[in-house]
Parts: sequence; structure tokens; C-alpha cells
Amino acid sequence: EMGMILNQIAEETPKFGSVLLEKTTKGAKVCDLRRTMLDPSVERALDSRFITTIHYMSDVDLRASGWDEKAIELAILRFGNTQAAQAMEDYSGNLNIMRSSPQVKVYKRYGEVPQHWLDGGKSDKMVRALFICAGPDVLQRNASGQVVGELGVTLFKSAWRGAYPFKDFHYTKIKGRWLGMGVPEMLFDVQTRFNELKNQKRMSMELSTLHLFQTQDKSLVRNV
Repeated sequence: EMGMILNQIAEETPKFGSVLLEKTTKGAKVCDLRRTMLDPSVERALDSRFITTIHYMSDVDLRASGWDEKAIELAILRFGNTQAAQAMEDYSGNLNIMRSSPQVKVYKRYGEVPQHWLDGGKSDKMVRALFICAGPDVLQRNASGQVVGELGVTLFKSAWRGAYPFKDFHYTKIKGRWLGMGVPEMLFDVQTRFNELKNQKRMSMELSTLHLFQTQDKSLVRNV
């Protein structure tokens, strides 16, 4: 399994410039950068104030997760979507056509929160925590369109002690941003210059195919 992880790192790092690993009970897994959110200005992922990953989970996966059972059933009822997977997250650019069971978009967030979010007290002290939520970005509105509440469901929450379970690796670091630079970005300037040369060659070929005729016949335009 670790060999497969190393191969995946070697394949993805030159493309995207960075790879983010999440520690698991079985070792580690590579995070999908398109479904990962963190502070882009940090030097390392562990320096970020928060790290959020997005997962599409079926009702079977949710019920087997061991999280709050009532919250899980409510999330499935509210957010179960047979077309949950988005086109922008599909390599082929198409929607996921596997619609045999509904999927729920789940956010897993490591970060600081007010302490009363965890224990229900009154303390506003910021503490590290893990929150797993479904639909945190879904708002409830009245007939006038005003926000009157939130429809998101907290599936799991717990205090988090120690470092976040992530490790990042970069192909080439760029100062001032977390995301590294991969081969495609390194070749941007070269590709721009090649495009310019090809366009110039195309224009010169168009000019070279022109045929110019010269005549002193004043009736040329009428005779054409």
C-alpha cells in the first residue's frame, strides 16, 4: 500500500506542484487538492489555521462511519443527491452517472473554533477541534429571501490535540504561497513563446500564398 502511495506522489507532484497526505489508521492517503481548502499563504500545511477536505459519501458509508446516527439520517434526508458529484471534479469533465444511491457532500474541518461550540458553555476561547458537517453552506431563507437560519448538520465534533494529521510535499516551492509549482506552470512562458512563433509562421504563410498581378489596363475592374 505504501508503494502505491509513493507512486501516486511521483505522478501527481510534477503536475500540480504539491501533494498533501492525510494520516490514516492504515498509513496515509493522498488528498484531492481540488477538494482541499487551507490558508494559501502559509509555508507548510500545518501552519494553516484550518484544513478542510470535501468528501462525497453514500448513505452506506455514512451509516458505517460511527458518527451521530440521528444527524446522519437527517443529513441523508436533506442532502442526499443522486447527482452529487460535480463535473469540475471529474477528469473527463462529465457528471458522475453512477446514480444507484444518493451521495452527501461532507466537509471535514480541522481548525480553531470557540470552545462553546464543543461543550455548550459560554467560553469564547479558541480551541483546536475536528468538525464533520453536511451542508454547512446551505442557508434557510424566508419568502423575502432573507437568511433566517442554517440547514447544515453536524455529524461529528471533538476537541483536537496535537498537530493536524497532514503532511505536504512540493515539487518546487514558490515564496509567498503554499501551493508549489509543477511542470505545466514552469512551461507557461515557453509555451507562450512557442505559440507566438507558430502564429507568426502562420501569418507569413498566408502572406506568401498571395498572388499579385500588375497591368496597365484601365478596364481591369470592369472586366473582372
